[in-house]
Parts: sequence; structure tokens; C-alpha cells
Amino acid sequence: MLTKIFLTEIERLLLAAAGETPDAEMPRAASSRLGGISFLHRFGSALNHHVRLHACVTDGVFEPAAAEVGRDSPPAFLPARPNTQADLAALTERVRRRVIRWFRLTRLLDAAAAANMLA
Repeated sequence: MLTKIFLTEIERLLLAAAGETPDAEMPRAASSRLGGISFLHRFGSALNHHVRLHACVTDGVFEPAAAEVGRDSPPAFLPARPNTQADLAALTERVRRRVIRWFRLTRLLDAAAAANMLA
């Protein structure tokens, strides 16, 4: 779930940076998406337990070909503008808040601890 939260927020940032506005009415398969790969790395160089996420994503989003063009047409790549420090700070804060909320929903944090972390 943490990977999903992280990549969803990165996709949201890239969509905005590419000038795309998500349409809630549009099916997910017809909307622009990021391209990337991620994996969970479980050990450090000394074979110590050190869990972390590695992700490599495109610097833009892929827009599916229009339905009238046909299914065999490749998607169009929409490059994103360069990210600013403000973009990265906002991304970090959104991920932080969503992770704390998820920890609270799954009872990994009690209400007081979650409220303290969100304050």
C-alpha cells in the first residue's frame, strides 16, 4: 500500500506538470498515466535488514491513443515541466499525510500518535 500511495502521488505531480487535468468521469484506462518500475529492496550492503523502495519513473505521462485512431496506435508522451522545490515539498507532504492516515486506518498508529504526527 505504501508503494501505491507513493506512485499515485508521483503520478498526480507528473500529470499537473504535463498540463493534464484528471477527469473523474473518464475510465482509468483512457486517462494519461506515468511509466515506471519500482521494487522493494529488503537488505543493505552488509545483508542487514533495511527495507526501502526504489522507483524509476518517466519525466512525463503517456496519453493513450484516441479511440477513433485505433488500438494499435502507440500512446503519446507528454513531457512534464521540471519539478520545483515547492513541487517536491508538496509531494512529500501529501505522501506523509496519506501514509499516516493509512497507518491510522490499519491501526498501526493510535489516534493520539497520528494526530501528533499530523500536527
